[in-house]
Amino acid sequence: MATAQLKSVFPGCQVRNGKRGKSIRFFTMINGQRFTKTCTLPAEIMLTPNGTATRELRAEYGKWVAECSGKTTVKFCRNSRMLRVPTIDELLRKYEEIAWKRNRDPNYARPAARSIETAIKNFGYCVEASGLKDSAPITKLMDPEMIRKVFNVFMSRGVTGVSAWSYVSALQSVTATWAIAEYRDAGFLVQKPTMPDFGKAKDPQKYTELSSEMIGKIWQWYMMLEKNANPDCVFYATCMLELAIRPSDIGRLTAANFPTSSNGHHRLVYRPNKTSESSNRRVDIEIPDALWEKLHKLKADVWESGELLLPNVRYVETTVNATMRINCGMAPDEFSKASYELRKLCIQTIINTPVEQGGGVDQAVRLSGDRRDTIEDYYCDPYKGHTPLPSMAFERFARLVGAIDEKAEEAATA
Repeated sequence: MATAQLKSVFPGCQVRNGKRGKSIRFFTMINGQRFTKTCTLPAEIMLTPNGTATRELRAEYGKWVAECSGKTTVKFCRNSRMLRVPTIDELLRKYEEIAWKRNRDPNYARPAARSIETAIKNFGYCVEASGLKDSAPITKLMDPEMIRKVFNVFMSRGVTGVSAWSYVSALQSVTATWAIAEYRDAGFLVQKPTMPDFGKAKDPQKYTELSSEMIGKIWQWYMMLEKNANPDCVFYATCMLELAIRPSDIGRLTAANFPTSSNGHHRLVYRPNKTSESSNRRVDIEIPDALWEKLHKLKADVWESGELLLPNVRYVETTVNATMRINCGMAPDEFSKASYELRKLCIQTIINTPVEQGGGVDQAVRLSGDRRDTIEDYYCDPYKGHTPLPSMAFERFARLVGAIDEKAEEAATA
């Protein structure tokens, strides 16, 4: 009976010639533990015609060794104290403890409170999606194949690749370099996870221009919403469509965000939460009196109280998204966050409005609180013309954000 032939490709990697063809076998020793694995890369990219290892094969081996390092259960640190792999629950509790302690220490700038809250929340989502128990060792959750599974679970639920990536990246947040040092002091062996390659699935979707037909449907839906819907839904949609405010920021608005200027007109003043830790840009624009009166009327019951104008914003967002998809014929997988199209239309309208009439990219930046490159990547295509908005919608959108000079408009139509 013939036996399989083994040939070394490089230290830790062997090629096996058997009855069923060639296969690549990895092996390594870490802290006295032996690990082996059969490589699953496509055969054509593992070896060159000369039988030597390809760059892809060496990279795969290196990644696998890094994964194995996270699976070892015993290791000694400099003070000779034995470290152990914590459970999922132990790691999360310790992260929450050390993160908030560090946040309150004036000697450190990170992590910020919002980052801690997001990491804890998204970590919990990952545990739930993995199906693991809280008592499972953290290495099971940090395994690249498990991370890929968790990512795919989120995608199967209709979550965008960007959102799915933001959830699984919480595993990197709780294993930040500063946190690993704290874990070691607590007797825990924790290492950074090796993240799988998700390709373009995790990249934000670039700007996609809506058709004139779809824009018309959105406009008809908005007109219907103003007449028939709950005031909270109208307030939410109006803030998105006419002021390009993100849902999370709508949920933080109070009457204090609409102060009166010295000239008697009202302003919108706030810092977008999404960019508070990056550009920290501040939105400060004067808004038309008619728009302020509309918003004030919709929330008159709480306007003077100093309370949040829309504390139930997530429920309202879900409701508006659903009604938009139904009434505008939007596919759920393509428009999971349908109401963001209102924000895009607002910004696109400002961009397409001539500068001399108060439009242009710079005005869109001031209104949205986003960087210019973000505007050009996700809200317009600077290298081609745009599908014009229906005239009625264009005029209303633009006028409500102060982009049309009404005297010039009257002169042009005279």
